[in-house]
Amino acid sequence: MISRAEVAAQPDPSWNLLKFHINEVAVTFLSYPSFDQDPHPPLTEATKINLNTGSVIRTDYRGRNNPPILHRKEAFLPPGDQRIPDYAALTRKEEEAGLYRDPSRIGLRVQWLTLLRRLQLGHEGHRLVSRRIRTSAENLENGTKPEVVRHRTAIKRYDLSKPVKQLLERGLIRKNETFFDEFGFEVPLYSTEVGGKIGLQNWNDSHPANYWSFTISGFLACEDAFAQLENSGLAGEDVLWVRFRQEEDSFDYEKLLRFTYDNCYAIESFDFVDKYVKGQEFPVVVIEGCPEHCNLESFADPSTAAEQEMWAARRQLYLCCSRATTFLYFVLPRGEGGITDEIEEIVRQVSEPRNPEDVTRRTWQIQFTRTELTRRVDAFHFQTPEEAEIQTASPSVEFALDRPVTVRRLAEVLKIESAEAISDLFSLGATFQRSTDLVADDVAKDVALKHGIILRIGDEEESDDKQNVEKVAEVAGSKDSLDSKLLNFRDSPRFPRHANIVRRYLAILNWFVETVPNGPNQVLGYRRAGASRRFFATSPQELAEHASSPNPHQIGRSGVWALTTTDSRFKREILDDLLRIIEISLPVRQKTMGAMR
Repeated sequence: MISRAEVAAQPDPSWNLLKFHINEVAVTFLSYPSFDQDPHPPLTEATKINLNTGSVIRTDYRGRNNPPILHRKEAFLPPGDQRIPDYAALTRKEEEAGLYRDPSRIGLRVQWLTLLRRLQLGHEGHRLVSRRIRTSAENLENGTKPEVVRHRTAIKRYDLSKPVKQLLERGLIRKNETFFDEFGFEVPLYSTEVGGKIGLQNWNDSHPANYWSFTISGFLACEDAFAQLENSGLAGEDVLWVRFRQEEDSFDYEKLLRFTYDNCYAIESFDFVDKYVKGQEFPVVVIEGCPEHCNLESFADPSTAAEQEMWAARRQLYLCCSRATTFLYFVLPRGEGGITDEIEEIVRQVSEPRNPEDVTRRTWQIQFTRTELTRRVDAFHFQTPEEAEIQTASPSVEFALDRPVTVRRLAEVLKIESAEAISDLFSLGATFQRSTDLVADDVAKDVALKHGIILRIGDEEESDDKQNVEKVAEVAGSKDSLDSKLLNFRDSPRFPRHANIVRRYLAILNWFVETVPNGPNQVLGYRRAGASRRFFATSPQELAEHASSPNPHQIGRSGVWALTTTDSRFKREILDDLLRIIEISLPVRQKTMGAMR
């Protein structure tokens, strides 16, 4: 059978691993040319053949900068193979070093090498070795002169700094609170009037460089920032590169393997920054893009959940920026407004001293404009999702439609073709032949949900968000019901309501796998009638076998991966199908799909 499949599929002649699929009658021929030499060889080609239909899917990884890699090689060898002891010994050492604690971060080459560098580990053949940097004490024992970082030397002080005194005088911090008084700025300007200026001032002796323009810079593209570092002789422990946005198509991210590279463009980036980035120090930090939610159009008193999300996002940015001890670079496009303009203005203000003619004690100053609203220091306490107070989400998109509801009228209000509306109706088990056929109210509402719309029919009144929440809560019933749990999640700060559609999609899927009994398996078992495409799998490689560009994202930390290249409507349909399976009520599904608009 395998021989006939190989003749039909015509895989890479160097294939050396065969995968049998358990969910379909198919096999995949996998090519790992460096299986014997590389402790974690990259996949170069995968050729899958369906043994029932004869269809072949071929995926070439040779030109990819970040291909899948193989772990636990001993598991793929026949019993008695002489290579097993060496491979198994390597796996045990890697397990003991904690490299397999989070399998979602080791399946691709760049993430794997970044983890090794962070843990100061490497490979020599099939041995795991330490790449640990020597401590100061070890340097002294070896006769190496230790580096003294002068600008971080503590200065003895016998009174509170002027900024802290002013904060106390204005009641912005309380006298019984504990804090560290480590400000390095003077406050030459402090206006209490709306529109007035507040200024922070520093001087060159408190910074390792005479001009901040040498230490903080902005670039339009990754290639420009990389060119600044490429020939500097900096090692991996000298540079931290943090990415908060989608990859640039024109930039080869594999070039960053020489540095410490962290991808924080992920739904769990908040936890990642706190766990892996916080507490480290690097001479050079490069910030590519900004976290989601850094911008807020308007402020209110009291503060809203959206504002708290903004501060939390800016905290991520601050934590990464503050890892820099000497140079801080930003890779940001111009003219996007919001946080991008703020960073550009900060860079502009500190790029040269206010008194460049002075030989000594040059001063730098940055000014802010006082706004009508102020926030106390305790407003910036970042709660865990479990501690956070539940907030009401923004209203969903609603449309009204008078009876009688026909296929044509439904299509018009949803702004789709009648044929598309009929296709939607067929997917719900309803049968229609003409655009003038009548559609039942509940069926019409279900079709609208596929497009992220709450449909009001006949004399149903359009409700404001508060009334809608009350109506949905009545349907949800018990606080322990899945309806109630989904509502609470959708209306909580855990749901990224201001993020892009992919992050919102992944967030709801994450709620599903965490909350619903047997949730991961229900998601993995999801299929669409008439579609051969797989939307969920247990690895990025498995998704890649079913789609040429799946852009896989892990759902939380569940080990389930989602294909994210479908359009927004398709994502809503998948979510609505899953919520139907667990019998989520129509009003709750309406509210949830409204958040996916």
